[in-house]
Amino acid sequence: MSNQFYVIFLFLLLSLTQVTPQEVSFYEGFVTILIYGDGSLDDLQRNLDFTKNQPYYAYEVLVAVKNKEIIHQISINIKHQENIQMIETKDVDDFAKILKSSFHLVNGEYIALINTRTTNKRDRILQQVYEARTQNYNVVVSEIEILNEQGEPQDNSYLIDVDYARNLDGILFSTDFRLEAAVVMRKLYFAEILNQIPEINRYYAMSQFAKNYNVNFRSNAFTQISLNRYHQIYLEDSIVKPQQDIVRYLTYNSYLNNRNFQISTVQFSKILNCSYDFLGCDEQTLCLVGYLMIDKYLTDESVFYHQRNQILDQIQQIFNQSQKLDETKQNPIQHPLVSVIMTCYNRDYYLLKSIQHVFQQTYANWELLISDDGSHNPKTIQILQLVQNHPRIRVLHLYTNQYAAYALNFAISQAKGEYLAIQDDDDIMYPSRLHDQIDFLQRNLEYDICGAGFKRINEIGKPKFQLQKKETKSSIVIKLNLKMKELFIYNHSTACDYSLFLKLLFEVDQNIRFGYLPTFVVGIREHEKRISNNDNEVSHYKKWINLKQIEIAEKIYPEIFDNFGYKCFEKTFYSLTASKDFIETCKNHDIQQYFNQVKNGTIQKLFVQQKDIKDLDQFFSLYQYQYTIRRQLNQVKYLDQQRTFDCIVHQGEIRLLLLHIDQLKDYVDNFLVIYLKTPTDHLKMEDLKKHLVDQPRFEDKLQTIQVKDEYVNVHTMQTAGVYFDQFKCGFYQSKGNNKAKTQKQIANMSYAEKRKLEVFSKIIQEDLISYCGKKQQKQEKIIEDRPYDEL
Repeated sequence: MSNQFYVIFLFLLLSLTQVTPQEVSFYEGFVTILIYGDGSLDDLQRNLDFTKNQPYYAYEVLVAVKNKEIIHQISINIKHQENIQMIETKDVDDFAKILKSSFHLVNGEYIALINTRTTNKRDRILQQVYEARTQNYNVVVSEIEILNEQGEPQDNSYLIDVDYARNLDGILFSTDFRLEAAVVMRKLYFAEILNQIPEINRYYAMSQFAKNYNVNFRSNAFTQISLNRYHQIYLEDSIVKPQQDIVRYLTYNSYLNNRNFQISTVQFSKILNCSYDFLGCDEQTLCLVGYLMIDKYLTDESVFYHQRNQILDQIQQIFNQSQKLDETKQNPIQHPLVSVIMTCYNRDYYLLKSIQHVFQQTYANWELLISDDGSHNPKTIQILQLVQNHPRIRVLHLYTNQYAAYALNFAISQAKGEYLAIQDDDDIMYPSRLHDQIDFLQRNLEYDICGAGFKRINEIGKPKFQLQKKETKSSIVIKLNLKMKELFIYNHSTACDYSLFLKLLFEVDQNIRFGYLPTFVVGIREHEKRISNNDNEVSHYKKWINLKQIEIAEKIYPEIFDNFGYKCFEKTFYSLTASKDFIETCKNHDIQQYFNQVKNGTIQKLFVQQKDIKDLDQFFSLYQYQYTIRRQLNQVKYLDQQRTFDCIVHQGEIRLLLLHIDQLKDYVDNFLVIYLKTPTDHLKMEDLKKHLVDQPRFEDKLQTIQVKDEYVNVHTMQTAGVYFDQFKCGFYQSKGNNKAKTQKQIANMSYAEKRKLEVFSKIIQEDLISYCGKKQQKQEKIIEDRPYDEL
């Protein structure tokens, strides 16, 4: 079908009449769909498929691409359709420039913008055009629905509104992703803008959209974008383009010139660099931005009423920030410096958000130290390059990945503040956090650390229903006195924050006092890439925490588990702290007795005060109440009474071994004796059993394994299949991480060592079979087929 026939066909089909007011021609009711943006080939193909399947049939498609190579890769069935035209342009991300250069190709009465990185609902064009025609709107803008990685809707407007609230592009030029990706407008209206601004670009176009009173902002979301894609676009607009976009540079320059703002090149560059967040400007630049916003409020009469109120609020923010900075200079003793410590590794969007939450603190005298742990993500590097221009931010680069504990310690060693606050690179801090916690420490001089609660927030920053009234490393502020400078050092271990807290509380001789502020000061963001969401990390963390709790309980009161087994302790208190609907515990165990033992042990500590005992009583009373209520409601699950095994590794005089067994015989269900035989030891297995089983009542409790001197090393015996930690039948097999560890050790052995170990392993396995039975037997293969070069 020729182009001429195609036009005639549309004319007859729609009864269209061509009109030419002010030399602008279009076909009434016809829509031109512009697909633009630097997306992938799949993105382009997906949106072309959308145009083909959407129900509004009177349309044409203009597709902006960067080069001819992309055109060649598009499906032949699509690109050869008569109503689709390809436009090659270097301005693929600027819809206004594309429309200006291709305006003669636009035949529609309406123009619909589609960004390649978005997905559109099937009836988007139909609904928006209907709205524009029936209500006579020049522009119709719909919301954008943000989806998580599972494709579930997260948000319609909250995230975009928050992200652009302090963005100068948004304030001065009304840039908003919704005005680029979810818009249908009249061609005549865009022609009027072209007549007013011949050198148009996306900034000018969006500012005109926002000024026009004949614009309809719909709450319905017809356009969707994934959260990751949104992050990419936001970072490009906020971080990448300020440093690379010449159009943006010229737009700002023209804006300032039109208002006779005469500033130096350096100052102009500073405004561009902090345009992503005006609170990220230095003090002098912040004042200039304030003048610009006052000018906009006073002179720009076309700004909507709600926008004028927003500008007033933003001017107030700038005034408050400047006033606090002045107060800090005049009275530094009353406003001591606090060093905010942040480590980062390849984080981008969440890193920027975390930094911005430091900017908005109501406490003004802070410095931010960012310890970059060898990041190689280009966006991370660009963010750090940009923010390090701020006079109160120092970026410390570790050029190889040293992990969190080292990066934290390195930044802490560089801190200049009297106080220290920790902030994770994917979390947020609420505006009054530093003020509230420093105020607490200044009013309560006996405390060294102030902790507070946190809220769990989702990927877009909205609080979840689950609130946490306990501290994490991101919710503490430390008074950097001499003892804390010496002691506040993270260990390179699992749960380095928890490990440090326990060290300060229980393992040092000095009296370190923790205070607690009953409010929420930070938001802990839950997302897929959070380190603590790693399954192995979580599993290791939980196991380590339980062991440390047991260790500390025994330090406070050494006899604590004599009548209340630590397994019962672990299960009971997990049930209580997790607020489960039932309690897991053991029969005939008195929890009140446990509480009394802890309290008695704590009272004996020199640093414990009466207030601490009162708090402990309240804490235990709450748990006792929960425990009692659950028992009354029959919401208790009793744990199976596990059998107790004693694994004895012995060498030398038999009498000492017999003494050990005699002392434990009434408390242990089974003994496993591993006897280490030296070359000079002529004792045979039969003789050993004779010595050990000289009384019949021991016979059903004993199992003996004889080990030669070359395998006295416990680690080697574990490799062969014997485990000493909470020994149970079947646990001597290598599983999961243990199996991988075993295979790695075996791989490093010589062939002779492998052969000896395999023989030893078979003996061990055979003896254990007689003890544990044959269920779940699986022998570790130690010797593979021997390589030819070893024969």
